[in-house]
Amino acid sequence: MTAEYNKHVRLFGTDTGELGQIISTDPQYYFPDVLDIGGNPADNSFSVAQLAIDENNTTGTYDMNVYIDSATHKTVTFPNVNLSNYSSDVNFNGTWEYSMSLRNDEPYLHQAYTDWGSKVVLADGVVTATMPQNRRYIDLIVGGSATTTTPTGGDDLTGLTLNTTQTTPSGTKVTVTNVTGTCAAGGACTPASYEKVVPLQGNLVFTDVTRPAGKVIIVGGYLVNSLARNLTLADNTTLQDALTKSGDMKAEKLPNGDMIVAGYTADDTGRAAQDLINTLDALVQ
Repeated sequence: MTAEYNKHVRLFGTDTGELGQIISTDPQYYFPDVLDIGGNPADNSFSVAQLAIDENNTTGTYDMNVYIDSATHKTVTFPNVNLSNYSSDVNFNGTWEYSMSLRNDEPYLHQAYTDWGSKVVLADGVVTATMPQNRRYIDLIVGGSATTTTPTGGDDLTGLTLNTTQTTPSGTKVTVTNVTGTCAAGGACTPASYEKVVPLQGNLVFTDVTRPAGKVIIVGGYLVNSLARNLTLADNTTLQDALTKSGDMKAEKLPNGDMIVAGYTADDTGRAAQDLINTLDALVQ
């Protein structure tokens, strides 16, 4: 069955042998476990209908499976000592944002998001899947300002004059092309440092699929950016721990040197990005 926006739902059949899969001898349709057609809903045997849902507009691989007890016409009830080959009411072939299947009992989740952005809710034996028409991405523009450079360490090199080149003991060639300050005989110079605005070279914005080498600024939460999943923050918590409700946001340096800019909602991510921009601007005031 094709649903709105080319989403698909398929009934594979009814597992009457409790094998955990549909085989050729099983009904290839929904087979109610009722007395009128030879079933017995009161015994300890189960007939489990298996449905599959496609969320990303391709039926080559269905993304999630739903298991229905055909005696109650609702999802299987757990815990269940009489049903050994099923362990969940809903499982996903891709990635849950929390890596668990959905079950009606504790401590299992009763709702979760997929990495496509679909929300799946299990309540009172009914599964509700809310799927976006297309996967959501963000466009990010990073603005910069002047930078301040203060050299430290390095080799001493004396005797340089304007428009001449000399080589340091470590092999670095230095050419003086312009002198904008003055230095006293004792070595103190005015100004001691200066600011210079330099152009940023090349493309600065990448998707989570085309991440460049080196340190990066990760923008967006774990629901929209795969680089934001399973991150360890500076306080040893995860991003999932930090972003639990509207208004939560993070803009900080991670232990590995990357930076994270993310919020619980898109507006929260925007506020986190503005905090980072304000911090960078303050460095060059």
